[in-house]
Order: sequence, then C-alpha cells, then structure tokens
Amino acid sequence: IIVCLAFGIPKPQILWLKDSIPVDLTDPRLTLLESGSLQIREIKKSDEGQYECVAINELGSAHSHPGKLYVKG
Repeated sequence: IIVCLAFGIPKPQILWLKDSIPVDLTDPRLTLLESGSLQIREIKKSDEGQYECVAINELGSAHSHPGKLYVKG
C-alpha cells in the first residue's frame, strides 16, 4: 500500500501517477482505497517506478512528493 493523505473542502478526488502517467485502475491488481492510498497486489517488476498522488477539487490541485517503488527479485 502506498499512502496518500489529502484533505480539503470540498473533498478532493485522488489521482495516482506512475512515472508521470496516470495509473491504470482497470488493472484488477490495483485498488484506490477510500483513504486515497493505492493498493498493489501480486506486485511485479513492471510495478517499479516513481509514484505520486494528486489531490484535485474545484479549487485546484496538489501533488505529493514523488516516491520510488523498487521491486526486489
């Protein structure tokens, strides 16, 4: 689970980026949790990369600091 904590009024929508490209949430291994965190199941080498969350509401957007995910093995 990669954590994203975002607060705002109105409540922001959360978007995840991997290597600056929106994460494909149609992949059944990926779940955007109610908290805004990203859950990755059955992790693969191809999941490795730089992740960041973006919180968006009608007042604007805010990007998290990017974090690098390394997959060992």
